[in-house]
Amino acid sequence: MNFLDYCKWRGDLSFKQDPFNEVDNMCFAQIAYCELDDIFKDKEKMTLKEVSDAYFSTHKEEEIEKSTSFSRLSPILMREMAATRRFASCLVYNYADKLLPDSSKQFAAVMFDLPDESTVIAFRGTDDTLVGWKEDLMLSYGDINSQYDALDYVNNNCTMFNKYRVVGHSKGGYLAIYATIHAKPAVKRRIIEVYSDDGPGLRDGNLDKEDLEFLKTKYKLIVPEKDGVGMIYEMAKNKKICKVDVFNIVSAHSMFTWQVEGNSVVRADRFKYESDLSREVILDILHETTKEERSIFVNELFDHLAMENINTLSEFADRGIGIIYSTLKKLMDENNESRIFAGKMMKILSRNISSDLQQTISAGRDIVMEKVSDLSSSAGKKIRNMLPGKKNEKSSEEDKEITGESSDTRK
Repeated sequence: MNFLDYCKWRGDLSFKQDPFNEVDNMCFAQIAYCELDDIFKDKEKMTLKEVSDAYFSTHKEEEIEKSTSFSRLSPILMREMAATRRFASCLVYNYADKLLPDSSKQFAAVMFDLPDESTVIAFRGTDDTLVGWKEDLMLSYGDINSQYDALDYVNNNCTMFNKYRVVGHSKGGYLAIYATIHAKPAVKRRIIEVYSDDGPGLRDGNLDKEDLEFLKTKYKLIVPEKDGVGMIYEMAKNKKICKVDVFNIVSAHSMFTWQVEGNSVVRADRFKYESDLSREVILDILHETTKEERSIFVNELFDHLAMENINTLSEFADRGIGIIYSTLKKLMDENNESRIFAGKMMKILSRNISSDLQQTISAGRDIVMEKVSDLSSSAGKKIRNMLPGKKNEKSSEEDKEITGESSDTRK
């Protein structure tokens, strides 16, 4: 069951009957991906049902499903939410959307007034554009343009007379945390919860003791068991690992693959092995390279992608890790500084790929040995049972059942 099912099965419950919960957070964070520029040109506020009706009056479902973006089903979720008693009357407003490739900025946000007299601020995460993914990588060595947009958005649109929940998926989760931490005191006091759905945390040094105390009670992180983003600069005390119904980390980043039950995610006990490996790669890169080196690599990588005419994440995924290696090879052919960094990256990737192979072989060997052990044990029992006078107690009892003898009559 995912959050589309949640809308169908629990959408008749009002916020009074069932207060705002973590699946509601996921729903609002996901529909922040809907592109609503045309709808809000002449309108300031609309109900979610009105927004959905307006969107689908100009967009066909077949067109939506043809998209390769992992957020392509967001309008479908919006339509499901708009058809429910729980969400239909929520007011939607303050929609903002900026995409500036030249300054590596991708930012979007929207607000929802709920019937429980609270407001949800939802920041859009990284979409399928490479501009957004470049911003994600830039977080490893510096600030990003959209974090200042997020802070301005909160300070300019929030009042002293309301309660706010700030939510976001992926980079949107990072923007939610950043904007909350740095908001004006009058606004910050009105924020009752911050949700990050598989979003990276703030870098070391960006938080003081007061900030940490604030987040301890209000910040909630949800990450999939096959995780690759939420583990970066992870700092949440209230973290939930949720089960997913896919087999790879890229697909698991999509909230449509997250399992929910009732009004919460289905909890997993721990991260999957693939996430452990990703964590090692990410931490190794962060610990063994400098901010300057990471900056050089990110800019070179995206220059290389532009030369290869790769403009979306989907196109990048089709080319695989080969693009990473070809970028590193290009760096190695340039100057000494680039060559040293490229060598470090090659070493980290090779080491972890080797580790991945070793663990796969080890896991496979353990399974084979377990099977062999079971077979040996079974064969041993059969052989022993074939020997005169060597039948074990269990076999004797089985023989009695087959022959119809009882222990009292047998002599």
